[in-house]
Amino acid sequence: MDHLTELENRSIFIIREAYSRFRNIAMLWSVGKDSTTLLWLCRKAFFGRIPFPVIHIGYADVEIRLDRPVAVDSFSDIPETGRFVLEHAGYPVAGGIII
Repeated sequence: MDHLTELENRSIFIIREAYSRFRNIAMLWSVGKDSTTLLWLCRKAFFGRIPFPVIHIGYADVEIRLDRPVAVDSFSDIPETGRFVLEHAGYPVAGGIII
């Protein structure tokens, strides 16, 4: 088995495990190369029919106003810390990069 096939098989195993262990699972799809590859792997993992929602996410410029100051880095300066996640009731509902 070549290296690429081995990686594909491990990815499919992980996708199936995640589906079997978590409730309310969904996949976010941005039409980008990474999420399209993941979509393809999900289809392959479940023989062409993905058993959970695939949610298309779009892009938007959003301005967030906070009640108090927060220290942030821009994504272009420090990609590792220039990201954010918004949550509601303990669940992530949005995320992005800081420009």
